[in-house]
Amino acid sequence: MAGTASVKAKKALFELLAAQTGTGGPLAGVQVTYSWPGKRLQREHIYFGKLHFEQELSTFASAAVGGGRQPRTEYATVTFYVAAKNIRSDQYAADLRVVELGEVAENLIAADPTGGGQFQVITVESGDIEPALDDDAVWSELTYTVTVQSELI
Repeated sequence: MAGTASVKAKKALFELLAAQTGTGGPLAGVQVTYSWPGKRLQREHIYFGKLHFEQELSTFASAAVGGGRQPRTEYATVTFYVAAKNIRSDQYAADLRVVELGEVAENLIAADPTGGGQFQVITVESGDIEPALDDDAVWSELTYTVTVQSELI
């Protein structure tokens, strides 16, 4: 196992949401990207950002366990953003839309909290909603913090 499972966790969450964007899916018409899409940003989008991880126990060899790397528990934090931009209404409507889209992500994570057995547990830890205005619209961005627990060897 690599020094961290955080990249694998980010990719698994991205694939979970991206799989729902097809015709008839709960995220149909929503752009889902592994990282910031830049100029290709669409009106409704979900993109993944920062990774952070912490590990318990030593990552160094110990004669007591026969050398090599010791098992350790990793807590990876994956940040992703859900946004509705160019909503030609009011801030409340924009905030409601990101909550609707975010609920899809929350339900998908809750339905399979081990990511198909890849991880010990995946939990939504927190979120923030940030309103914004531009020249012709309001928009809202919901930032999620998801923790993924893994056992590393």
